[in-house]
Parts: sequence; structure tokens; C-alpha cells
Amino acid sequence: ELDDKLFVINAFLNIIWATGFLIFWRRRQAELAFKWNTLDMEQIEATRSAYTGELRRSSVTHQNEVYYPSWKRLLFRLFVTIPMIGINIVLVSFLILLIIRFQSWVDRQLKDGHLPHLMSLTELFPKILLALVTTIFSDVYKSVCRWLTIKENYREQQKHDDQMVGKLFACACVNSYFSVFYIALFTHKYIRLSHQLTTIFVIKQFWGNIKVKTFALLDAFKGFVRELAMLDLSI
Repeated sequence: ELDDKLFVINAFLNIIWATGFLIFWRRRQAELAFKWNTLDMEQIEATRSAYTGELRRSSVTHQNEVYYPSWKRLLFRLFVTIPMIGINIVLVSFLILLIIRFQSWVDRQLKDGHLPHLMSLTELFPKILLALVTTIFSDVYKSVCRWLTIKENYREQQKHDDQMVGKLFACACVNSYFSVFYIALFTHKYIRLSHQLTTIFVIKQFWGNIKVKTFALLDAFKGFVRELAMLDLSI
């Protein structure tokens, strides 16, 4: 119980430290900007190479510039981005809750002695399943967020990156931390929480190694096919 209380105190101290650091850094940033006379300066960014739209004559430069109406972006965000992000978050939350309930049922069955022959395998299966779901959904979220941000078609790279980070943050908070906070705050099974965190860490490392090896093999296969095609053309 003492360790649990110390963990909570440590978490609150980290939150206070991080908040204070950000506040003091913003003040220091404002002081430096005032000192260097750059307080009101806005950084001019070049247009993204992937930015698309219709050509329109600018009233300032009197030259044709690529223009994309903001109302199209707003409609896409309202009817595509927000629903897709919401559906993904609800789906992964439902799957996580389902697996956690399944883990609780397995624990009760093991405690009652109804699963004696598959004890070790059955106890680990829900943990591995939850780790696989969160790891795979993490990659799915990255692809979905990247596609949505590209379709929103932002002119500046900074705006594009900010929107991308915002989507990833919303998805990652649920995908990575929902199961952890649920086990810690609602089930209060801290040993199970430590086992689950260990399983997630191991599965993520294993999944990362599989992706690296798979992509390397695919690149090698593409290179081999390309060389065969060039050889056939030369013959």
C-alpha cells in the first residue's frame, strides 16, 4: 500500500513539474522574443508540395496561386475526420473493455479451478490479446490520421503537422492508456497491471521487429523483381 501511495505522489509531482516547466519556458520565450525584437514577427512558410487546389489570381501579388477553399476543409473535418476518429476510438475502447472483462472471467475460472489444465496459457491469452490489439490499432491509427490530414489539404507544413499530432494524440491517449487506467483505477489489481504492462512492452518490441524484417524482405523482393524486369528488357 505504501508503494501505491508513493506512485500516486510521484505522478502528481511529475504533473506539477511538467506544468511549471511549460509556464516558465513560455515566459522565457516571451522575454527572448522581446529582447530580440521578434515578438510580433510571423514566420512565413513556403507552400507544401502536396498542397492542391485550383489556380486563382492573387489580389496581393497579382499572380496565379493555388487556392483551396476553407469551407471544403471544414466539411471534410465535420463529416469525415471527426466521425472516423470517433468510430475508431469507440471501437478500440469497446475491444479493450471486452478483453479486460474476458481477463476477469478467466481469473475467476482459474480461481474456482475450472481451467486447471490450461492454467498458464489461459491466464496469459487475454493479456497477449490486449497487447496485440493496442499495438495493431496503433499502426492503424497512424495510417488513418495520415490519410485524413492529407485529405484536409493544409497549405503550410506547420499547420499540417499540428493537425496530424492532434489526431495522433487523441487516438494514442485511448489506445495506449485506456486499458492501463481502467485496470489501475477500477479493478485495483496492480499485480495484473504490472503483468499487462510487461506484456504490452514485449509484444510491441516483437511486433516492431516483425515489421522491420517484413519491410526489408519486401524491399529485397521488389529489387529482385526490378532486376529481373530490366534483364528481360535488355534481352
